[in-house]
Parts: sequence; C-alpha cells; structure tokens
Amino acid sequence: MPVWSSGGVGCTARSRHPHQPLARVPAALFTLPKRAGLLVPIQPSHLLHLCANIDLPRGVARGSTFCELFVEDVEAANQTGGLLRRFLEARGDGDRGCCGGGSLLARCLGGDGDELPAVAVVRGFGGFPFGWYGGHGGVERDFFRRRKAIWITRGGPWKLPHTHVKYRKSLKPVHIPVKDRETGRETKKSLIEYVKETCPDLAGEHAQFVPTPWLFNGHLQTAYASAFNKSQTGSEVMYERKLIDTPDGGQIALDWTPILTQKPFDDTPTLVVLHGLTGGSHESYVRGLLEIVTRSPYNFRAVVVNFRGCAESKLVTPQLYSGAYTDDLRIALRYIRSEIPNAKLMAIGFSLGSNVLVKYLGEEGDRTPFIAGISVGNPFDFLCSSILLDRTWVGKNVYSHSMCNSLKASFARHADMLLSNPELDSTSIAAARTLREFDTAVTRVVFGYDTVNDYYRDASSSRFITRVRVPLLCLNAVDDPIAAGECIPYDECRFNPNVLLATTSQGGHLGWFEGLVDPKRWCIKPLSQFIAAMLESNLESPPVDGATNGATTDSSLKSQLRN
Repeated sequence: MPVWSSGGVGCTARSRHPHQPLARVPAALFTLPKRAGLLVPIQPSHLLHLCANIDLPRGVARGSTFCELFVEDVEAANQTGGLLRRFLEARGDGDRGCCGGGSLLARCLGGDGDELPAVAVVRGFGGFPFGWYGGHGGVERDFFRRRKAIWITRGGPWKLPHTHVKYRKSLKPVHIPVKDRETGRETKKSLIEYVKETCPDLAGEHAQFVPTPWLFNGHLQTAYASAFNKSQTGSEVMYERKLIDTPDGGQIALDWTPILTQKPFDDTPTLVVLHGLTGGSHESYVRGLLEIVTRSPYNFRAVVVNFRGCAESKLVTPQLYSGAYTDDLRIALRYIRSEIPNAKLMAIGFSLGSNVLVKYLGEEGDRTPFIAGISVGNPFDFLCSSILLDRTWVGKNVYSHSMCNSLKASFARHADMLLSNPELDSTSIAAARTLREFDTAVTRVVFGYDTVNDYYRDASSSRFITRVRVPLLCLNAVDDPIAAGECIPYDECRFNPNVLLATTSQGGHLGWFEGLVDPKRWCIKPLSQFIAAMLESNLESPPVDGATNGATTDSSLKSQLRN
C-alpha cells in the first residue's frame, strides 16, 4: 500500500481501518524547490492515523526525504513520539537516530496576525543549534545537508502555538484578607481564589503565553533576552541612587524610582527588587516591570537593591555577593524601613536574586517586613542546576562559559580590591572557563566553603521554601536552559500553603517574549497584576519595632547615607 510514490509526485495516507478518516497531501507541493522545507497541513483527527497506519515502500532511497511530525505542545509530542519512531523504523531509518517525543514542539513561521496559512514554505529550519532532535544526530546532519523536510501540523487557519500557565498549590492554601468593595468589610479569600479574581494573566482561561514564532524554544528566548534592551512601554525609568554602608566597611547601592524630588518618602506601597547575576537596576527585565508598576494606575514606589560591585557601584571591601548570602538584603531592608516605616513592602527577585529572596524569606519566616514575594526564573537547586548545565555541550560551552566570562569581567573591574584577599589565586581565576570553575576559584574561597558543592548545597533556596510564611509566587519556564525545569521543587511548593508555583512550558530564562514584529515580555503582565493584588490587599507589614533580624529601625543608618 504505497504512501510515497517513487517519483515523488504525491502522497496519500490510507487507514488500515475502513471507518478511519483519510488524509491527502496535495501533489502540487512536490513541485517546490528541492531545498525548501514543506509544511503539509493535516487535521488533528488525522494526525495519529497518518503516523500509525502508513506503510513506506522500500523503493524510496533511504534519507531521500525526512518526515517529522510537527505537533502543538509537549504533551501531544509525548503521545506521538513513539508513533514517530515507528514511522522512521518503517522506512528503515531507525538505526540512524530517531526523534524523542519530548523534543517535538509546535512551531511555525509566516502568516498575518493570529492565523497562519494552511500551507507555508519554511526554509532553513534546523534542529542542531536548538536541540530539536534527539537520538544520535544522523537526521540532524541529513537535514542540514539538504534542508528538505515535510512538517505535519494542523490544517487550515489555526492560532499560534501557545502554552497555558500551570500552577501548583497546597491543598489548603493560605487565606488573604481583602476589603469588600461594596460593603467595605474585610473578608478572607484563599490565595488561589484571590489570584484568579485579580490576576487574569496568571490564573484562569486567559492565562496563556503565546511565544514569538521565531523565538520558538528556550534557547532562542534566552538568547533574545540577553540582547533585549528595549522599553516595555516607551517610558524610561529614572533612578535616584543612595549608598548605604555595611558593618564590614562595604557599601550597597539602592536605586529608587520615582526619584525623590518627584515622590518624597511617604507611605506609598513599595516594591523591593533583586536582580540577577552581574546585573543591576539597568536590566531590561527590571525596567520593564518598574515602568508599569510605578506609573498609573498603580503608582507604587520601587527600590532596586544592587548587589555589591554591580550596576557601576564601587567595591570598597574584598567582600562579594553570592546566591547564599542574604545579610546584605537585611541591611538594605533596615535602611528602607527607617526611611518609609509605614509603607507596605513587597519583594521580587529575578534569577540569582530570586534565590536570595526565597532563601531570605525561608530564614526569616514570619519576621520579615515583606507582606509577599515573587520569584522569577529561580534556579532553586544550585547543585542540580550545575550538574545539568555542565552535562550538555551547549550548557557547558555556551551558558556556563558566558556566565563565567561575565563574572570574570566583573572581577576584573574590582581586581585591585578583590586580590587584596591573599587566598584568591589570580591564575586560577583567569583559567576558569565555566561557572563551576569560577565559583571554585572565587566564591568558595571568599565565603569560606570547603568545596564548591558545599556552597551550592547551602545556597539552594529549595531547602528553605517550605519555611516561607508570606504569600510567594514562583514563576518559571520549564524549558529554561539555565534554571532547569528538573530543579523546580514541586513537592516543596505544594507542601507550603503560602506558595503558588506557576510554570509555562516555554519562555527560556527571563524571556517569555511574545509578539511577531516587536516582541515584549509577556511575564510583565501577570507579575504586575500579582504585585497590585498583594499591595492592594489588607496584608500589612509588621510594625517596625516588632521586626527582627535586621528589619528593625536603626537611626544610625541615616548617618551612614551618602549621595
């Protein structure tokens, strides 16, 4: 029962069962150039039948045409992955490598707006740089040599591939005190119930992320995020910097927005922001959020806590920052509370900063001045993340190497001060090629750990998340190549009634870009909605006198203030 004719004129998928539908591929498609990829639309009801019921003739030369299923999401890919293996084995190509189900994601280019044409020519697609294909790589090389494939996906006009936000929560989530707008009385609602009412982009039928079509996997989303430096709304964020001294003689740079001449210190609800590795208040993911929440209709205040030596701040002692070090956050909070003692405080951290925040919240429990927190792109388990990062060529030679170079560049800016520590070896630092090697040569030494694994274990916020006592939203992308989905502490998040874990199957590391022509970060919408929901609730920061562990008022901090 031939499917592909030996002359390559047309294709018909015939079912072995008389009551199953048929799918026909137009013969005209094969008149396209040989080096073009073909997107052949097959209705969803035909997809499994096409894969499961076809027989390929032995007369077709091996490798003459590579056929791949092009499915909508990871779940559908897992269902059809085994069938695809049968598909290739039927051609006699099973020994040359076969796609695994988890690597098949929905992708498409072309079309206008939200709908795509039924047939589109796709040129130059390849899996090797982006990890589309599993197996032994034979199909990857064949595909690159000829760039010829048939892609099977939904037929007719259909919406761009999207991923729904999935959330995990405790069976008995914490209740949030809120004020009834009609009666003015205070009521209590469960965390997830309150989020569904106030955060439509985070929970509910409209909570979905539609990635930019040409940023179709975590690697591309992450790469674009590293280069993205645009405004989310076209409005710039202006900062006013304050420097505070630390007990060990160091200093921390705090960047306030709006500037104090526009908005003097008062009881305005305030968002405290922690940035990622070697970042600062200048990062696009920080500015993109702040230009939303500090303007109408929210009009909140924000302050970015820049880690030591970051954001063009001067390092005045050999002390650095790390994913395990939370004391600088306590010092910053003590100063912030001394300036705005009656303001509600909420915190958000990105990447490394999210790990520091979650670890701090777990250490402090109910003594923190924050009423709520947000963790974005958190690696959670440093040891797990390190192992997974160094396990692949891309992880070790692209991501880990890039982060190592960023740290080395930061180290070089402060080399005179840092090398005053006699235990640091400049030769070992210069020779570092991966993040693990840099942490072995620098972080482990500065913070007095016996081994780098000892540091990674101590830094992991996954150990502390069960102790968090304020509402905490954790947002991660499962395809994040840096904060890997395998390291997300699902069980710990479900255990804690204060924690709401939201994941998307796509988004990369601090990416989540949507839009075809001028991509913007989708995550800004659910994050700003959650911030507003928490700061506008009846949750209250504890009195200044009742906070502990660095959260109490210390009037001497004002005398340490520098401009």
